[in-house]
Amino acid sequence: MDEEREKTSRWQIQIPPEHYSGFSHLIELTDEDFRQFIGALQSTAPTLVRDEFVRQLDDKVSVGRDILADIIAMALSLHIVRTDMHFTAHQFTDAVMDALARVPDDMLGAAAGQRAVAHDRIQSLLEVGGALNAIAKANDLAGQNERTFLNGRVVTDLRPLFADDPTEHPTSAIVVHTLRLTYVKDYERQDFFVTLDAPGLQTLQELISRAQEKATTIAATFGASVQVLEGER
Repeated sequence: MDEEREKTSRWQIQIPPEHYSGFSHLIELTDEDFRQFIGALQSTAPTLVRDEFVRQLDDKVSVGRDILADIIAMALSLHIVRTDMHFTAHQFTDAVMDALARVPDDMLGAAAGQRAVAHDRIQSLLEVGGALNAIAKANDLAGQNERTFLNGRVVTDLRPLFADDPTEHPTSAIVVHTLRLTYVKDYERQDFFVTLDAPGLQTLQELISRAQEKATTIAATFGASVQVLEGER
């Protein structure tokens, strides 16, 4: 027990303000609602689309979708950090409780004084496994890249070709496509721009179609024994 305490004392975690409400909602659930929530987590299939996972849970519990969304966002964050730190559920619960003690009481509302309830529910959440653990690990694994794609845009413009005399109206033009890729690197949002002509755009379209076909083949090949989780867009 002393060794576990020494390990957690070396690693001090911080709870981001955006997860304060998730902890509050978790602690303020009635005992019946919490049992119902844990049961729903154990019986719901994982999906990388968090909103879809919350929707499925919402069909099984009666606490409200917004509350569920806050709790799930917080819970996934806990599972990801715990995996990175290689803590047991008990060790990480102690670390989270230490972090909660540093959160101002007014940020947690009525949940601030319920440390025993908080401890038991956080540990239960970390031990539940199943879909929650699978989603957390899948999201963490999907982000283990130097650059992770966020979104993109293609801007298409017409560029006129002028004669030697620029006062003459152009009689021809070219179409140019500019592809903007937005990605995350070292926790920073960055952009990359590349210009495409018609053949380049066709090549890109073919590459994307081929990747989609490969994903379909993989799902069909392994789907009988392994659930292939689809990413969120």
